[in-house]
Amino acid sequence: MKRIFHVHELTTVLAVAGERGGVHFHVRPAKPDCCGIETHLEVESGEKCWLLDAPCEHDGSTIVGRERWLPIFNACNATGDFNPLFAALEAYCTELYGIE
Repeated sequence: MKRIFHVHELTTVLAVAGERGGVHFHVRPAKPDCCGIETHLEVESGEKCWLLDAPCEHDGSTIVGRERWLPIFNACNATGDFNPLFAALEAYCTELYGIE
């Protein structure tokens, strides 16, 4: 699975993607309640997705982002090691889409 770590001016994005799908977590470190998790699944037609480089359906949740993913991000951010968050995202992607 490919891993993406991108820091914008206001937002940090960590994403993983496989052949047919992926997930990404985004957070604004200055406003940690402003975060979310988004799933991406490749489809036959539609708008091209930045993560999959193909048409996709995507869905997300800020509540799940705050409750499940923000604590992992905060722990990783404190140590500077984001491998545990990437591993959790990869496991979630495998759970959702069977992608390894």
